[in-house]
Amino acid sequence: MIAKARVEIPVGTYAVVRQKGSRKDVDALLMRTMALEVEAVESRHLRPAAEISGWSQPGAVVREALWSMDGRLFRQLGFDYRTGDVAPLDPRGPLGRYAPGSPFHRDLTDEMPDAVMSAHARRRDGTWSYFDWVPAAEAGLRVLSDPDEAETNQRLVRLQRRLLVVDGALWTECPPPRLCSENRYYGVGVILSAGVRRMLVDSNDVRTMGFQFPLDRVEDAMACQAIADEGLAHGREVPMPPFEIFDRDVVTFDAAAASAFQMGPNVVAKTAEYLANLSDDGIEAFMELRAASARMTAAADGPLPLRFEPNEDAAIIHEACGRIAADPGVGVDPTGPMPEWLRTTLGQFARRHEELEGGAPPDLVSGRPQP
Repeated sequence: MIAKARVEIPVGTYAVVRQKGSRKDVDALLMRTMALEVEAVESRHLRPAAEISGWSQPGAVVREALWSMDGRLFRQLGFDYRTGDVAPLDPRGPLGRYAPGSPFHRDLTDEMPDAVMSAHARRRDGTWSYFDWVPAAEAGLRVLSDPDEAETNQRLVRLQRRLLVVDGALWTECPPPRLCSENRYYGVGVILSAGVRRMLVDSNDVRTMGFQFPLDRVEDAMACQAIADEGLAHGREVPMPPFEIFDRDVVTFDAAAASAFQMGPNVVAKTAEYLANLSDDGIEAFMELRAASARMTAAADGPLPLRFEPNEDAAIIHEACGRIAADPGVGVDPTGPMPEWLRTTLGQFARRHEELEGGAPPDLVSGRPQP
């Protein structure tokens, strides 16, 4: 029989509201405390998975310990992104650590993204809006749209599945840490599991210019950096923080799929600005790129998927990027041709996939691979 524990968490439900004394209608998350029953285990059931030094947020390199159980990866909640310290969270009662006014208030987005990352906040380019958090029982609050309880319930299902109580403290299943390979200016960085959201969502524009690799593919990450370095006159050597892997199976993932999922919407949005300058083949490649990225987004288990398996749409995205990069254009767009940095980046995406993933691109018909 699986032991259960009651957990109370702050959760936001999307609605359009007008607060007392304001004349503005705003997108908001109506915050309330909700109770979930989650699995409870003793720490003896967990095994060390990895110990990592890496980025938890831009400019901060701290240490993180990860644990595994039944082929799943976990970390303890209460992580301080500034120091790497962990303050164990008691699952009983409201989580005061995230109360308004607390220095850790907004860390809730990192610790339990499904609590407050509503699908309504996702923009087309893969970035996110950050709606106001408004207490659902705030005096004088006018709710101008039906709160989207159905979307909230989808997030609660994921939360219930991912949260875990270990020896009375709150833990969460988490995405694997990863290497992010760009050019020498950024180096091959190690992103902690706790830092994945900050580095890949908040820093979307920068981080989608890189390729993601699991920790056991250091050589490929270095080779990827060398590809990105070509043609650059500047650069610096960035030392890679140390890490140690104990359970390789739970920290690995498909690099091409992870990279394509993250960069797809961003690349689609940037390339769309120059459609009038593409030839018919370039436009066809763009349509395939957009359709494949949309399919990956729709099929994902939330904004931060825990696992990435080999995916045909990832190959489509990278192959389409190469075709757009090589497209001669037609030169009719009054805004001018596609900038060289974007064309170079698209070409590098395709080249990295071809050289480092070793798979031939699929045959494409209407944006889908042939069986």
